[in-house]
Amino acid sequence: MRKPTTRRSFLKGAAAGIVLPAGAISIAGAYPANTKVRHAACGVTGMGGYDLRMLSSSPHSEIVALCDIDDGHLGSAAKLHKKAAQYNDFRKMFDKEHKNIDSCHVTVPDHMHAPITMTALNHGKNVYCQKPLCHEIDEARKIRLAAKKAGVVTQMGIQIHSHVAYRTGVEVIRSGAIGKVRAVHTWADRAWSNGGRPKPTPAPKHVHWDLWLGVAPERPWGPNSYHPKKWWSWLDFGTGNLGDMGCHLFDPVINSIQYGAPTSVRAECRAPEKETWPNAGKVHFNFPETRYTDGNTVMTWYDGGFKKGHHPSPDLLPSKERVKLPSQGSIFIGEKGAMLLPHWSTPKLFPEENFADYKMPEPGSVNHWHSFIDACRGEGKTGASFEYAGPFTETILLGNLAKRFPTQELRWDAPNLKVTNFSEANNFIGRKYRKGWEIDGLSS
Repeated sequence: MRKPTTRRSFLKGAAAGIVLPAGAISIAGAYPANTKVRHAACGVTGMGGYDLRMLSSSPHSEIVALCDIDDGHLGSAAKLHKKAAQYNDFRKMFDKEHKNIDSCHVTVPDHMHAPITMTALNHGKNVYCQKPLCHEIDEARKIRLAAKKAGVVTQMGIQIHSHVAYRTGVEVIRSGAIGKVRAVHTWADRAWSNGGRPKPTPAPKHVHWDLWLGVAPERPWGPNSYHPKKWWSWLDFGTGNLGDMGCHLFDPVINSIQYGAPTSVRAECRAPEKETWPNAGKVHFNFPETRYTDGNTVMTWYDGGFKKGHHPSPDLLPSKERVKLPSQGSIFIGEKGAMLLPHWSTPKLFPEENFADYKMPEPGSVNHWHSFIDACRGEGKTGASFEYAGPFTETILLGNLAKRFPTQELRWDAPNLKVTNFSEANNFIGRKYRKGWEIDGLSS
């Protein structure tokens, strides 16, 4: 696929005497209808399989390459995309196929998001990367800047960002329906953990374990502990409850209020044990004032399981009857009322009698995957580009940094990616990649 034809390039070509065939350029400056985005899949099962299915469902995409460390998963995907080249190592795929690829998706364990994404960006490819954008705070900054420099189309896989429920909630807050926001409480019904390292066992022949480890420190394989699932809670590989559901649930909060970087963060939880993220607790994020807030505000995150009581009090909602909270969602406390935004569902305003005649906005939904493919063709823009997702991910991962040091307030200097009052925390802003896995633009 060639680069989209812009008005400037069209006029420049016309001035040079270049004649294009009739119908080659639409009024919008997009590609001809029969031109497809040549897409590569990095991760082809689980959420990777879902992203592959959704991206390939666009009439404007063509799957040209498949990459997965599991031969079984790769073979299953190849049956659906018989013409696609197959690889286990993403580095080899980009080296050999870069001239045949326009875009890729990166839907693999969190620790490999940034290495694969940066490799794609270094080759000038458009990237759809699953949430969170990366595993380390400094990776988010480097990825955002690299994408901006490359001038490519990007999208983070927070698909509910494009769903009507979250889009409606964003518009309600920005409309001022509940007045300026004073506080936000967000909770997830997640309590992922594990029992420590399993007994070392040789990896199955169909699993390329060294490729799965990638940039992470070397360790032996163990059954039912890493691949294909259960990697989420490991410090080395996943980002825990915050990195998973936090990316979804924080999105309408940060998007509607237009939060920048927090000034400080503090966690209430147990310290990490057995190389695993804490699976229950709170994190308090202090944010500076925005046009949608009543001064500085605190956003409080809760995880550990809804039925275990890890959620805010329903009494935060001004209602004549006690409100039954959803298992996941957010409460926005405003000057004139409150909004309950359940995960995947329409927002509700309180006190209900004050909003009896309120007409909810109707922004509709957008296909998160197709909008990425369309943007690659020069048609429209993505809603969660890395310009948005980069700072967003820094905030999420800052919460995880606080979880490493329970009760310790961490004062955050965002421009310099530095904790100013507790130097030990700065040892976890980034990490050194395993020898042999250095990535241009990421390895220090």
